[in-house]
Amino acid sequence: MRGWVNDPHLGGVKIPDQVKQRTKQRILAYAEQNYAGKYIRIDIRFKDTSVT
Repeated sequence: MRGWVNDPHLGGVKIPDQVKQRTKQRILAYAEQNYAGKYIRIDIRFKDTSVT
């Protein structure tokens, strides 16, 4: 019996802007707490889009 498989070539659901922004804020807050002064820039990218 075959199992269900998610084929990435059949389309999908875009990540909502609110989720992107919330994720970006979480990553930046973590970086600030744990890696302050060890980086110049953090570039956060999502598939097919870029949030900088």
